[in-house]
Amino acid sequence: MDLFKNVELLLSKTKDVKPKQKILLAVSTGVDSMVMLDIFLKSNYNFDVSIAYVNHHLREQSEKEKEFIIEYCKKKNLNLYIKDWPKQFHPDTGIEEAARNIRYNFFADVLLENQIDLLLTAHHKDDQAETFLMKAIRSGNLEELKAIEQIRQFKTKKIFRPFLNFRKQSLRNYAKKNQLIWFEDESNYENDFFRNRIRNNYMKEFELENSKVVDHFANISNQVQEMNLLKRNLLKPLIEKIKIKQNDSCLTGDLNKLLKQDELIQKELLKSFFKEFSFSKNLVVNQINEVIKLLNNNLKPQGLINLGNGFYFEKSYEFFAFKNNIFTEKKGQIQKNSMVVLNHWMTTDEGQSFGVFEPNQLPINEDCQQIKISKTDLTLPLFIRKGLPNDTIQLSNGGHQKLKRILINKKVKSEVRNKITALVDSKNDVLYFFNLKAKQPLHNLFGDYYILLIR
Repeated sequence: MDLFKNVELLLSKTKDVKPKQKILLAVSTGVDSMVMLDIFLKSNYNFDVSIAYVNHHLREQSEKEKEFIIEYCKKKNLNLYIKDWPKQFHPDTGIEEAARNIRYNFFADVLLENQIDLLLTAHHKDDQAETFLMKAIRSGNLEELKAIEQIRQFKTKKIFRPFLNFRKQSLRNYAKKNQLIWFEDESNYENDFFRNRIRNNYMKEFELENSKVVDHFANISNQVQEMNLLKRNLLKPLIEKIKIKQNDSCLTGDLNKLLKQDELIQKELLKSFFKEFSFSKNLVVNQINEVIKLLNNNLKPQGLINLGNGFYFEKSYEFFAFKNNIFTEKKGQIQKNSMVVLNHWMTTDEGQSFGVFEPNQLPINEDCQQIKISKTDLTLPLFIRKGLPNDTIQLSNGGHQKLKRILINKKVKSEVRNKITALVDSKNDVLYFFNLKAKQPLHNLFGDYYILLIR
């Protein structure tokens, strides 16, 4: 059965897709989206098709692509909605995420303004496998490995991805057979972005070992998604029993009822509560272990753990709670902004990438500055926050030096001084002032250390 017939069969099984429905196709002029456009224009469902196109201005040929899609839609008498994202609005770092946010905010606006209920994107099985591998490398969190969903809620509308069960090569074969015109994004062959390195290097190496690896990764992603759904259904009665109340700033639960569960169930319940409260964020292993340790410490009836990004976990006698934005910034007050997750890359507010790694967990082939941090007298978890003028850091002679003196000695400009980031432990002991000075150990480390990587 060819690709067109397979897609038509899928449509017949998808309850959210109906004949003559108004649909919005996200088209980039690449082969994937041009195949999707061709199939849905030919579909026996006689869809009312509109096109959304974003010109990111990231490469020279983008203007030619824009002209092409304009002419294409004129010939086919299709509604076309265009978003331009000029270079002067591009961020210095995190451009992939920023571009994605621009696209999907634009798509949401078009759907809402034109009363279209369904957005289609051309993600395929290769994308599914690449995303799985990216998440496995970046997060180490099982729940992050869930599949891209074929159809899901998108604000008040829905996103449908009809190609998730098909390999990219099948899309290319369709495009050639039907003599479609498309544009190749030359930047896809450059390894500046993480996804490109996954696609161009790692996945090709894996496929040399097993030609079915894309199918396997995609299948694992789907299994994780099914397991998450099963877990959610099994935990639902306990969640309803333990949760007391929830609003925008707090989710409160009954501590005694939570502690009656086995520790494994406690962990899963806490992850579910946090996911429900924080929507898109997950607790990572170090965080959940810190929370469990606090909950089961009978000598500490009260406690607070900073989970980063404005979220906190609080234990208070017979209750536990997830909260956000519970501190207001006051002059001179120490603000612990983000908890540092060991063995993971993170980013400061100033856009600098860093990570605190065990020596045996160091990333491969990363060209970075390395700083050893003694584990002696260090109390986990670690945090990053703004450096304060009276913060002090230990010197090699056992003395201490204030941040304001370091700034004076290094002749740091005044407009930069309030942007210094400090890495601290949970006792607020400064381990590193970014790009300025590291805490000096008073003894030989011999491997009893973490390694701070900065790139």
